[in-house]
Amino acid sequence: MLASSAWFRPGVHRDTAVPGFWGVPGGGVSAAGFLYHFRPILNQRVLLLATVVTVLVYSGNTIPSNMNLFSPEVLGDEPAKFAGMQNALRFGFKVVAGAVLGWLLTRSHPRQGLVATATIFLLAQIWAIFATGTAYLVAFGLYGAGELIGVYAPNYILSASRPSDIRRNMAFVTLLMVPAAPTGYLFGAIADSVKQAGWQLGDMTSAALGFRVSFGVCAFLILLGILVALVKLPRTPGLVGDAPSSDEILGGPDDEESVP
Repeated sequence: MLASSAWFRPGVHRDTAVPGFWGVPGGGVSAAGFLYHFRPILNQRVLLLATVVTVLVYSGNTIPSNMNLFSPEVLGDEPAKFAGMQNALRFGFKVVAGAVLGWLLTRSHPRQGLVATATIFLLAQIWAIFATGTAYLVAFGLYGAGELIGVYAPNYILSASRPSDIRRNMAFVTLLMVPAAPTGYLFGAIADSVKQAGWQLGDMTSAALGFRVSFGVCAFLILLGILVALVKLPRTPGLVGDAPSSDEILGGPDDEESVP
C-alpha cells in the first residue's frame, strides 16, 4: 500500500498519469492481501455485514474538509474566524452525546448504539445542506457527536467476536478507514465538478451547489449503512468466529453426564 501511494505521487507532480498508473495495480495487490489476511472475518455473515455498515458510515469522517470550505459561502466570511466556535460545538456535542449514547447502550443493545450514532452523523449532513447563516455552525456540533461512530461500530463487531478473536478483529476494525478514505476524494471531485460546470439552483452559486451535492452524497452513503444495519444486522449478535469457545470444547454444565 505504501509503494502504491509512492507510485501515485510522481504522476501528480509531473502532470502525467503514466508513472502514477503503476499505483493502480499496487493498490489492487495491497487490497487483495488485506482481504486474504482477514478472510476468516469476512467469511462470517454478521461480521461481513457489520464491516459494510462501518465502511459506509465511516464515509462521513471524510466530509469535514468540504464542510469547512463551504463556510465562506454560507457564513459570508473566512472559515478561520469561526474555527473556535466550530471546535467548541464539535467537542461540546461529542461530550453530551457520549453520555447520552452510553446511557442508551446500557439499556438497549449493540445495534441501537451503532444506528443512533450513525443517525446523528446523517443529521449533520442534512443540516449542512439546508442551514443558512450562523445556524450552519450547528452542523459541526452534530458532526462531532456523530464521530462517536468510531466507538459504537467497533463495539458491535466486538460484541460479535469470540474472546479468542477479539485482538484480531479489533485490529481489523482500526483499518476500516482505509476503504472509506477514497470518499473524501469523491466529495471533493463532486464539489469541483459542479462548480466548474457552472450549475446553479435558485439563488445558490455553483460553488454552494457543489458542496451541498457532496453533502447529499455523503448523507446517502450513511443512510445506506443505516438501512443495511436495520435490515440485516441482528440487535444482539451471537458470537461468531472460526474457533470454538472453551464451553464448546469442554462442554457446559448441562452437557455433563450424570455419574451413578
